[in-house]
Amino acid sequence: MLRAVKVALKLYALHQQSQQKPMAITKKDDEQNEPPFRRSFGWSCRAIEYDLDEASGVVRRMASVEAARDFAGIETCLRGLIQLMRAEDVQVDYCQLGRDLYLLQFDGYRDEVFMRWSRDYYRSYEKSKTDEQGGPIPAEEEIR
Repeated sequence: MLRAVKVALKLYALHQQSQQKPMAITKKDDEQNEPPFRRSFGWSCRAIEYDLDEASGVVRRMASVEAARDFAGIETCLRGLIQLMRAEDVQVDYCQLGRDLYLLQFDGYRDEVFMRWSRDYYRSYEKSKTDEQGGPIPAEEEIR
């Protein structure tokens, strides 16, 4: 657990460094009584470049995270994605990322985490619409 939190905090520090706006997705003050809506790391990766035809670098980096043999390799590959997100002002749900990093340490959960990231990355999004965090909004037919 401690290892996952440490890596999430290191990635957040890299992401937030010298940025004016918060790079972490947090709850708003008016949402205190509601459970937080979590965003997967795949959602943040898609926000780097919405057009899948132009996002080969993002897909390649996501594949390298999945192919990493150990936790240190995952951390290294995630750092590259975080740097892309930093350049595009894309926010990350670091609470959810910390949970996912914890699960990635167990073989039985790796596939589940990567499948969720992939599902959120390849979901159909409306190109011109973004939510409060600046991320993609799912197309109307998928919301139902």
